[in-house]
Order: sequence, then C-alpha cells, then structure tokens
Amino acid sequence: MQRFFDDIECIRASTYTWQPGGLTGSSVVVSPSGTTTYTVTGTSAAGCTSVSDVTIVVHPLPTANAGADGTTTCSTPTMVIGTAR
Repeated sequence: MQRFFDDIECIRASTYTWQPGGLTGSSVVVSPSGTTTYTVTGTSAAGCTSVSDVTIVVHPLPTANAGADGTTTCSTPTMVIGTAR
C-alpha cells in the first residue's frame, strides 16, 4: 500500500471523504476503468479541513501478437495454446 496524501495538514482528521465515489475512511480501495483524479477531504473534530488529490493513471492492457497465421503440423492430433499460470 502506498500513501499518497502525506500533505493533508489537518492533524488527527476524524473523517475522510473521497471524490469521486463518495467513499469514506482514511484508506480506500478503488479500481478505476480509466485515468482518474481522486480528491480526499480530511476533517478534524474541531472542524479543520484539508484537501489533497492524486491521479491514478490506468494504462491499456497490451495486445498479444503471435505473428502471422500459419499452418502447424504436429505429430499429435491436438495442441493446447494458452498462457502460463
């Protein structure tokens, strides 16, 4: 887990609100489908508020390319092609 919000100045914030999503808590788990900027607002019991944000960049998955289509001749009648597990 990485901490992104070290610059929140409200010491001992008692509540945290995250946008987008309306999530609450000092630590949240998100799974954005694309690049998203999250903003967290920390509020102390005394009403002090501080805001910080982080942008999570989501890169597209790579595309597998096994080369040009071709004919494969094997001594066995079946072949299994897949990914290593």
